[in-house]
Amino acid sequence: MAKITDIVGSELMSIKKIGDNNVNLIFSNKNKENFEINFNGYYFETKEKPQNHKVQYAAIGILGFQAFSELIKHHDNPKDYQQLFIKFISDDDQAKVELICAVNGLEIKKCD
Repeated sequence: MAKITDIVGSELMSIKKIGDNNVNLIFSNKNKENFEINFNGYYFETKEKPQNHKVQYAAIGILGFQAFSELIKHHDNPKDYQQLFIKFISDDDQAKVELICAVNGLEIKKCD
């Protein structure tokens, strides 16, 4: 099983929402290795979309305000979730490119 830090340097190829709250993220790196992240939950993008940007930093931790608020809005129990935070490299130094996710049942795998 892959670790969240394995996606650093990879490019986000796609985000798919499957059903009500199942999310699938696909990453690919320069060595043609693909990583797939699946989880139940929600994701929030910054104004500039993260697709086709390289991952600079990725971590799993406690919920931040935005993820916590979204869970309350959807009547989900925040105690069941963690936050997945992914920061991307941007061409514009002034633009934040981030993906914040409230995740439950996180699965990270390397695809062949």
